[in-house]
Amino acid sequence: ANDMMNVGRLQKFSGKITAQGKLLLHGNLFCLESFNAERNTSSMQKPKELQVFLFEQNIIFSDIVGKKTQFTNPTYIYKSHIQVRCH
Repeated sequence: ANDMMNVGRLQKFSGKITAQGKLLLHGNLFCLESFNAERNTSSMQKPKELQVFLFEQNIIFSDIVGKKTQFTNPTYIYKSHIQVRCH
């Protein structure tokens, strides 16, 4: 139930969240925004913390807005996704 409460705080995802299949895993992931092939700028970038939701159909990446406190929880703003195909 707590896992689905986290998913419920995901905003701006245009798809139907219930159509993504079972939520398998979720958590924080540190990522680099982009890589410039001409100069190795990725080594100078500070990793950005994203919230990731792994469903049976998709991996959803989202920005974390706010912090968890005694009275509040962060919200997650959809950033991107990768479709998962199982054979």
